[in-house]
Amino acid sequence: MIPNIKNEPLFAGIILAAGLSSRMKTWKPRKLINGTPLIVHSIRSMMVHCNKIIVVGGYNFDKLHEIINNLNIISSLERTKILLIENKDYKSGMFSSVKFGLTNISNSDGVFILPGDIPFVNSSTYLTLIDDFNNSKEYDLFLPAIKVKSDSTTKGDNLQKGHPVLIRNNIIERITSHSDDTTLRRVLKEFSSKICVVNDEGIIFDIDNEDDFNKIKSTVI
Repeated sequence: MIPNIKNEPLFAGIILAAGLSSRMKTWKPRKLINGTPLIVHSIRSMMVHCNKIIVVGGYNFDKLHEIINNLNIISSLERTKILLIENKDYKSGMFSSVKFGLTNISNSDGVFILPGDIPFVNSSTYLTLIDDFNNSKEYDLFLPAIKVKSDSTTKGDNLQKGHPVLIRNNIIERITSHSDDTTLRRVLKEFSSKICVVNDEGIIFDIDNEDDFNKIKSTVI
C-alpha cells in the first residue's frame, strides 16, 4: 500500500457483486462492454480514488475470482488494491454483503459503497463526494444526486439520488449491528446525510435487465 505521506483522508471502496442476476439472461459481472467485463468497469471507475477496494462476491464466486485474477488492463500496483471476499450468506440479501464488506475495512477514513452493476460513475462524482466529506464534518454520509426535470404537477427541478454512497468510518459499527433482513437505504436514514449535486447520469444508471444492458452498451460503443 502507498504511504499516506500528506496525511490526507484515506478512502476504501466496497463493490457489491454477490447477487444472482435473476433479471438478466446471463450473469451480470461477466457481461462485456467494449470487450471488458461489467464488474471491471465498476472497479476502474473507483480505483483512482481508493487505497483499497473490496469486491464482495457470492453467486458464481469462482467465476468472479477468475475475472479479478485476469485483470490485464489493470496494473500490478492497482491489482494490490483489490481484495475479493466471498459472502456465503449472499442469499440473505444485498445488505448482508454490505455488512460483510464493512467488517473487512481497516485504515480508512471513509468508505464508498457501490453496487457492481453501476459501471460508469464519473471521476468528478467521486471528487465531489470527497470534497464534501472533507469540508462538511457534521455529516455522517454523502449521497450523490442529479437534477431531473419535474412533471407538470411540480415546479423546478427534482433531485434523484444515486450511487456510490460515501460513509464515515465512525458509523460502520452501527451499520453492521443491524440484522440482514433490512436494506442499506433504510439503515442510512438513521444518520445525518448531505446530498451532493453532481452532473453525472452514471450515478443512477444500474443494469437490471437486458434492455438496460443494451442501452448502456450502445451508448459507450
